[in-house]
Amino acid sequence: MIVLDEEPYLWLLLEDECVLYLNVFCSHSAVDYLVLIALNEEERRLFEKQGRFYLNRLAQDI
Repeated sequence: MIVLDEEPYLWLLLEDECVLYLNVFCSHSAVDYLVLIALNEEERRLFEKQGRFYLNRLAQDI
């Protein structure tokens, strides 16, 4: 797995065997945790079209 891009303290974009993953850093009060999702075809298409803007928005939604 390799890191393709990152927004510090918000997300990492990872790739493994042609699958893109978004690792999102979440924080609620005193609890911090990570959420790792594989981008589906629609999410990947939107990322290719909108770039980091889309990943920032997706991470905020998570």
